[in-house]
Amino acid sequence: MNHRKGFLNFIFALFAGTGIFLIIRIDALAGEYRFLYPSVLIGIHALWVGVLTRKMEDEAFAEHHLDSVYFLGFLFTLVSLAVMFTRFQQTGFEDGSAFTGALFYIGISVTTSIGGVLLRNILRGAYLKGRPREGAGDWEGDEGGTLAMIRVYLEERTETIRNVEEREREYAACLERLNESLGAFSRTLRTMQEDMNGQSLRFIQALSGQEEPLGRAAGELARFGQAADRIAAVLERSPVGDFDDRIRSLNGDMGELDRVVEAVIGLLENKVERMKV
Repeated sequence: MNHRKGFLNFIFALFAGTGIFLIIRIDALAGEYRFLYPSVLIGIHALWVGVLTRKMEDEAFAEHHLDSVYFLGFLFTLVSLAVMFTRFQQTGFEDGSAFTGALFYIGISVTTSIGGVLLRNILRGAYLKGRPREGAGDWEGDEGGTLAMIRVYLEERTETIRNVEEREREYAACLERLNESLGAFSRTLRTMQEDMNGQSLRFIQALSGQEEPLGRAAGELARFGQAADRIAAVLERSPVGDFDDRIRSLNGDMGELDRVVEAVIGLLENKVERMKV
């Protein structure tokens, strides 16, 4: 038993080292499907683990090595991603071939992860076959571990799809309300346009009705201006200025005559007073 346990530890280390070296040097290998070589190593390691743990009584140790199949796949996934990032750092993002290499290493990481999970569950189911545990429900759960994981995944995706459909319905309802609002706005604009067209037409008709009175008023104003021009011309030609000057001179003479008369009246009054005395 101890020899078998030591051998299982040895082959895990051996396959892990071989797989890491293979992933690092995989560019030097030939073959269109060389990205599957690490998954093939996981399959060979899983075969050895299945054979060596099939009749192992130490269930805890058997479970440990059955899980090592999954851990080996996860280790190869991490190594492939690390090598991909290293290649990016060396070649730069501008090189188009770098993206092709990235897809290649992503293929390695995906296949090794899937291979590790599937082979681990297959080996665990084969190991637990014929080893009844306490409670039938536990046995069914262990035997259908992969199916349970798939069921949980599908239930989560179903819930996600249901939420997305609900959001889509809400979005469709919002779009419908927006369409109704835009339709109402368009109808309001059309009504306003019709009202403006009617008011413009009535304004034009009103202006047309006032055209003749305004024309007559303009003619009267023109004739009044012409008459004012003629009066101004006549006033300019008439001797109004000389007549005004003569009146001012006459007013001056009349003032002088008033002062003389007042002086004479004053003298007469003085004479009268003396005669009385």
